[in-house]
Amino acid sequence: MQPNCAIVYTVSSALFYSKEFRRDPGPGDLPPQHNLHPVNDLETHNPEGYNTVKDFVRVRMNLNLIDEDALEAAITTARGLP
Repeated sequence: MQPNCAIVYTVSSALFYSKEFRRDPGPGDLPPQHNLHPVNDLETHNPEGYNTVKDFVRVRMNLNLIDEDALEAAITTARGLP
C-alpha cells in the first residue's frame, strides 16, 4: 500500500521535543519543491530542477558511487512537482 500523497517529509523524533520546533509552519518554513517535468511528461526534463536535485545528492554522497544514468533515473522516478 502506498500513501495517497505526493511527498512525505520525515524528521527526527527529537525535533518534536525541541523548543525551537514550530507545530504550525509558516511560509518559507518548508523546503522548496523543484519542478522536474511538465505535467504528465516525464520525457521532458527541466534542467534547473534536475541540477538542483543533483546538487542535493552531490553534497550527501560521493557521486562515484552511482552511475549518471542511474542518478537520472532516480531523479525521474522521484518526479518532483507535476
